[in-house]
Amino acid sequence: MCETLICRDCILFEHKNHDYVFVHDVIDELKTKFDNNFQLIQSILNHGFKQVETLNIEVNHVKQINQTRINELAKTIRQIIDDYEKTVIEQIEENTNGDKKQIAEYEKHLQNQQQNLNMRRALYKTLKLTHNHTRFLQLKQELLGYINKACVDLDRLKLPVATNWNIDDFNKLKENILQFEHVDEATQHQSGDPSKKIQSKHYLSCEVSNDNINVVIDALRNNKPLTKLTIDGSEIEDDAFQQLAHALKFNETLQTLNLNNYRRNGNYLEHLSEILQQTKTLTSLCLEKNNMEDDGMYYLANILPYNTTLIRLDLYNNNIGCKGIEHLADVLRQNKSLEILCLSDDELGDTEILILANALRCNKTLTAFTFCNDQIKTNGAKYLANALRHNKTLTTLVLGKNDIEVEETKQLADALRYNITLNMLVLSTNNIGDDGAQFLSDALRHNNVLTTLGLSNNQIKAEGADHLGNALRENQKLTTLILSKNEIQDDGIRYIAEALKYNNTLTVLILSMNDIKENGVMYLCEALQMNYVSQYTVVFLFFKYSHYDKRHSQL
Repeated sequence: MCETLICRDCILFEHKNHDYVFVHDVIDELKTKFDNNFQLIQSILNHGFKQVETLNIEVNHVKQINQTRINELAKTIRQIIDDYEKTVIEQIEENTNGDKKQIAEYEKHLQNQQQNLNMRRALYKTLKLTHNHTRFLQLKQELLGYINKACVDLDRLKLPVATNWNIDDFNKLKENILQFEHVDEATQHQSGDPSKKIQSKHYLSCEVSNDNINVVIDALRNNKPLTKLTIDGSEIEDDAFQQLAHALKFNETLQTLNLNNYRRNGNYLEHLSEILQQTKTLTSLCLEKNNMEDDGMYYLANILPYNTTLIRLDLYNNNIGCKGIEHLADVLRQNKSLEILCLSDDELGDTEILILANALRCNKTLTAFTFCNDQIKTNGAKYLANALRHNKTLTTLVLGKNDIEVEETKQLADALRYNITLNMLVLSTNNIGDDGAQFLSDALRHNNVLTTLGLSNNQIKAEGADHLGNALRENQKLTTLILSKNEIQDDGIRYIAEALKYNNTLTVLILSMNDIKENGVMYLCEALQMNYVSQYTVVFLFFKYSHYDKRHSQL
């Protein structure tokens, strides 16, 4: 006890050789300490109360500023909407009058054609009743000439289309609405003339730059109806793209992201990977002309196998090599949600096609595969054909513009004999020719699932049309056949027309740009009169001097 500050011996007059202090000294020291601490606490509390008072004043000031901003901006928006409404109503009225004028002109043409038809019918009935065979033969050429001319005129006669007013063109209105929704940050960062636009209530489409990146980011963070974002021709810096990626991670409605023509820099791929990891609603991703290369595919391969929402992936023109295709094949083996895959302009060889084909053999989710603007040689076609024999889910295969020739066509045609799921095959802009058409025709005799076959721009002539016609006599599944931009001519049309007399399933036949003349038209008219398809058979015919119908150019 002698080592304590105050010991029990302090009441004694003599101490036993140890340190000590008097009680009153200890009490004085404690009083001083307590007084100082209490004063310190009171000072801290006083400072806190002053901060609260200052903060309340600041909050009220900010409230007043924001209310003023909102009132001014709302007033501006109302004025813009009023002006917009007036403009739209005037334009709609103008468009309506124009539409009615076109419809009236179209009806007038029909009435003239009807009058001509009535006159010819009356003449024809008179000849039938009089049994004047000499006169009948004399008027043969006149009647045939009328029929041919009427068919041509009616084919060239285009049905007017009602004009739909496109509200997406009013960028100024949309920009102000975007600012109104996100006034707190967007008004602070918006540049003088940012290049952006909101396509509709549910879509944002913009060309992102450093000038308007903050406005776009603000929209992504706050605009709940946002479902589609298109960034086309972007030239933003890496830090700006990082901010955009961070904003996308917190968006809860985005379904479609199109990132095209992006000049890769910095950690672009890492940021894209973050988006795919965090976004739980994205179903469609388009990465066109982004120079992804093999390392880009490596990043995707690390993320997509575990992604459960992405349905469509477009990878056009990304300089993907063998390693990149291996990464993509890993995705196809592991991913459980991807249904549509589009590849194009990557100059893939037989090795890369073999890797893809092996992945397709075991893939159980992909339903549509587009592979265009490359070169499929004999071995590559053999690999794809082998995949088709074993794949049980693919329903659409597009292999346009791949320099596919006769031998490659033979490989694919042989696979059609065994495939039980593919219902659309598009081989447009290749070189299959008449011999390739023969192989496909033989396959159609055995295939019972294919409903659409696209063979436009394939150098098919009359001989190839003969083979296809023979197949149409037996095939009872095909509903759409596209033969536009070939060299079928009237002789080939005769074979197709003969087949239509016996075919009971084909409902769409496209024959544009085949140098079809009057005799070819007559063959088809006669065939359609004898065709018993329950639905009306639509035949698209555009003659030698008419314009090509671009609606079907992809097929």
